[in-house]
Amino acid sequence: MSERTVLPAPYPRQMHDHLVRLSDELQFGRGFAADRATWEARRPLVRQALIDAVGGFPERTPLNAQVVGRIDRDGYHIEKVLYESRPGFHVTGALYVPHVDHAVPGVFCPHGHWAEGRYAPDVQRRMVGMARRGYVVLTIDKVGYEDRQGQDHRTRATFLAGVATQGVQLWDNIRGLDYLCARPEVDSSRIGCTGCSGGGNQTMYLSALDERITASAPVCSVEMGECYMHKLFCTCELVPGLRRFADLADICSLIAPRALLLVHGLLDFGFLIDSARKVFLRIQKVYEALRVPERLHHFTSYDTHAYNLEMREAVYAHFDRHLKGLEPPYAPEGEVPIEEFADLRVLPEGLPEGARTMLTIYRELSDPLPPRPAVSDQVA
Repeated sequence: MSERTVLPAPYPRQMHDHLVRLSDELQFGRGFAADRATWEARRPLVRQALIDAVGGFPERTPLNAQVVGRIDRDGYHIEKVLYESRPGFHVTGALYVPHVDHAVPGVFCPHGHWAEGRYAPDVQRRMVGMARRGYVVLTIDKVGYEDRQGQDHRTRATFLAGVATQGVQLWDNIRGLDYLCARPEVDSSRIGCTGCSGGGNQTMYLSALDERITASAPVCSVEMGECYMHKLFCTCELVPGLRRFADLADICSLIAPRALLLVHGLLDFGFLIDSARKVFLRIQKVYEALRVPERLHHFTSYDTHAYNLEMREAVYAHFDRHLKGLEPPYAPEGEVPIEEFADLRVLPEGLPEGARTMLTIYRELSDPLPPRPAVSDQVA
């Protein structure tokens, strides 16, 4: 061995293993609240730390909401919706409205990284399935998807200005809830939220921070935070510094005492069932401490990374129970018509000229930063 050799063999994973060790030390050193008093003292700290970690939120501004089209179907109709979550930052989506003569519960449905986004057949099926059951359902294109292409979904630029992509998505979703709750067809005291994969993570974070959501159902998404150290995820699913102050069990526990259903595939290759069971047991401790164990449930399906019929019907039952007070048996989904993608488009010609994107948000956030000193100043 050369005198200059430091290690006996190459160690390409050294930095990764070091970060995993630090992450584990932070988690085990912090412990987990197992009694009511400890959790109630810790809860506001975790909540504020999460808001700070995603970059905080801007002030509410006018939504300038528009309905730009309508599709009529038997028992419900679909409105093509456009609003601005922040001035000039356009959010597109669809509102599924049942034909009822009184206010009914609303459900917000963020989508995941499916190639077709909210147009994907299984995404459409759950929107229609819930509308037929008497829910007003809003689904939006996540930043950079479908009608919002050009908004730079995978850019990391905003991280440099202290704002995570998840923070931008969260604000889009919070403003989406503003729109949903303002609709006259919606009883704003009964709001649900569900999504799968990346949409499940959005569901988790949104439900943790926005207490208007009274029943939540993230699908194929929630697991122990340690697993994020070993796999690749889209930047939109990452919260900078999360492990410094919380695990995902802590984030989900922010939802307590509201109703929470975790749904997982036993064969999921992305969000592993062993990790999912661990996180459920951790969350269960908080629900038990708050004396509402009946509001927490875990459903598993013998499937991979999906939101299949069995999973959808479990979520329908969860909402029927906690948003409508219904008892089983619950009605099956039945056959669901699938709309052509082109018919659901809100902006077929693309974003309006001059529309803001993730990059323009980054530039605006960066403008207040002081200019770098000239080289001559640095060496003087």
